[in-house]
Amino acid sequence: MRRRDRGVSDGLVADGRQFSPSRENQVYTSDLELLEVAASLHASDATPWLVVQRVETGETVAVSFVGRGLMPYDDPRAPGRPILAFEIVQPGTYALSHPRREMTVSLVPDRTTGKEGFIALAFLAQAALLAGPFALIFGRPWLERRRAWRRHQKERRRASETMLRGRSGRRS
Repeated sequence: MRRRDRGVSDGLVADGRQFSPSRENQVYTSDLELLEVAASLHASDATPWLVVQRVETGETVAVSFVGRGLMPYDDPRAPGRPILAFEIVQPGTYALSHPRREMTVSLVPDRTTGKEGFIALAFLAQAALLAGPFALIFGRPWLERRRAWRRHQKERRRASETMLRGRSGRRS
């Protein structure tokens, strides 16, 4: 979503959004300059540049930086990677304020934080289901050749041992 100056004081641009209850959200961007700014602010432990306030009460919502990069399970419809996160506890209209600058960001519901282990387990289960048929098709002939080779080695070892025992018996 593109945000432009709407004449709000203090050099901030405000935009009102309606949010449903108890939802964690992430702010995604693919703007390289904004990614660099967010990374440097995060590294210096500065306060996030986004201010989220409930319109009815003026209550401010805590916004935090997302310190990770893009993950395979992130929302593919949002361009870029997550840079900020905040949680809306009560439904209502919230004003999102940011420094006056044209930028492109996407607000995405956070459906993955805290579920990374389950997502990794589901990925491994799917990979096992996909690898299973290949293992049966390509692995079985290899195992049969290996077993045949081991039988052949065992027979050769027995024949060699028998021959060596036969020779050692004649000399004594």
